[in-house]
Amino acid sequence: MSDIACKKRDDYLEWPEYFMAVAFLSAQRSKDPNSQVGACIVNTENKIVGIGYNGMPNGCSDDLFPWRRTAENKLDTKYPYVCHAELNAIMNKNSADVKGCSMYVALFPCNECAKLIIQAGIKEVIFMSDKYHDSEETTAARLMFELAGVTFRKFTPKYSKIVIDFDSINSRPNQKPHWFTWLLLAAIEAACVLSIQSSYHGGCVEKEVNNSCEFLPAPENPEGQTCCEDAPLLPWPSGIAMKAHGYA
Repeated sequence: MSDIACKKRDDYLEWPEYFMAVAFLSAQRSKDPNSQVGACIVNTENKIVGIGYNGMPNGCSDDLFPWRRTAENKLDTKYPYVCHAELNAIMNKNSADVKGCSMYVALFPCNECAKLIIQAGIKEVIFMSDKYHDSEETTAARLMFELAGVTFRKFTPKYSKIVIDFDSINSRPNQKPHWFTWLLLAAIEAACVLSIQSSYHGGCVEKEVNNSCEFLPAPENPEGQTCCEDAPLLPWPSGIAMKAHGYA
């Protein structure tokens, strides 16, 4: 059995990235055209016990209530009606309570949500953005958190982007996920074995054999021509191959 099949993945999501990603994914359910915020509540066993996003209350039509931020009459804005992500996450809890839990949220909570968080017994808030840091609502929220003993910290992601690929589930366990990467790796080997020392160029011919791919090293070909009519030659930049092996 190959080493690849015997070892665990190294690129899996760690708990913090996973929980914040759930919060961001939940935010995609929001109908708010200006601000989409999600929240994820996690207990001490790293189990999700509540998820929410900002939206209108149950029974209040998303099409009838206003979503604008400013108007002469405040009743014509979203603010008197909309439920924030933190409120919905607490109300959507699937446990008896959320005491001692942590909340992952895209945006630092406002003062009203801070009250709910404190009263619910949540002990930690991890947020991604604090863009309203100097507002009165956020200032009040920080003050209440500090006095109530609720810790809060900014989330520092290891990845700037997490991609959900629905097609990945259809790949076979032993299937190479990225053919292009494997072709380039084969090109490196070709450069080290077959190329002249002054250029370190390499290539790889992809050949179909019995409905599978066979990778064959190809010697340097400055003009980019293939060794056979239909197989593509993938050039490798000068010097890169030896650097990959630690010799340059």
